[in-house]
This record gives sequence, structure tokens and C-alpha cells, in this order.
Amino acid sequence: MKKLAAVLLVFLFVFCVCGCTGNGGTASGSGKYDLTECLKAGKIPECDIALGTPTASVKAAYNYDENAIGETGFYVISENKSTYFLAGNTSFYFETAKEQNGISSIVFNGTAFGFSMNSYVTMEDVKNSFPAINFTEKNVTNSEVYFLPYVIENCKALTYTVENHRIDFFFEENQLIAVNLVDTVNWTLS
Repeated sequence: MKKLAAVLLVFLFVFCVCGCTGNGGTASGSGKYDLTECLKAGKIPECDIALGTPTASVKAAYNYDENAIGETGFYVISENKSTYFLAGNTSFYFETAKEQNGISSIVFNGTAFGFSMNSYVTMEDVKNSFPAINFTEKNVTNSEVYFLPYVIENCKALTYTVENHRIDFFFEENQLIAVNLVDTVNWTLS
């Protein structure tokens, strides 16, 4: 009985961790991801936090202690109309007035869908990884990359949208620099 319970727990753990894997396309040789399912779930496979996660849960996940600012590597930064949590290569945003709706934008600067940022991943690499889903390609204004502290020249984005969730793969001179997952209902700032 204990062995059966252990096997079931392992299966459940693997199922939960791999929830966004599927048949959507290969990402940089690291596995397959069903981008449509991940967008519906508001998830980036490499991130434990999804769109809509309550802000208190994000703080708890990163052991936020407002009395130990700077010691944990997790920062809360409030701006004019938005607040964001900076946690290493990830930023979690929400409109301050809509905090009750949870996280509404996740910016990833590490590895997303198997793609490592700043490692010569091109637009074609991303397009080829998700052939079953339509995208738009556009030139990006600096207000659309609100998460960067500097002005970008020649920035473009591949955008995929499913229901109320959108993901933007941002490229500077055809090199992937960031991925932004957005709840288009609860994130209206640019």
C-alpha cells in the first residue's frame, strides 16, 4: 500500500510540474510545450507563479520580509499606477488599483519555453517552435517594454494571443531579450 501511495504521489508531482508540456513545438531542443494550453493557464513552464496568483501568495513564495529588504533578493517596487515584484530574472506586475485580481503581467528574462534569453535565439526559432498557433509580428515602442530601464533600438515582438492572455517574445536585433505574459483584462498599462 505504501509503494502504491508513493508511486501515485510521484505521478501526481510529475503531472503538476509538467502541466504545460505538450505537442505545441520544440523549444530550443529542450522539450515540447503546448503554447495554447500554457496561455490558457496563464503560465510560463519555468515559472511557479501564474497570472492571477494573489500578490500575498507571491510574497510568501519568495519569503518576502519587509523588514529584511535587500537581504532576500525579492523587491517590491511601487510606481505611479503599478506595482511589481522583482525576483531574480522574473518580474511580477499588477495594476495597483486591481491588486485584488492578482498578478497580471509576468516578465521573464531567464529561460522561458526552453529559450534562454540573450543566447542568439531568433524570431525564426520561436516561430518554428510553435507552428500550430497564429502570431503577429510588430515593431515595438519603448512604452511596450515598460520593464526595461533603457531605450531599445530596433525592437520587435512576436505576439501570440489565446483568450484573455497574450505572450510577447521581444527581440533586439533579432535576438530574444525578454518574454512577457499578460492578462489583457487586468493589465491595461503600457
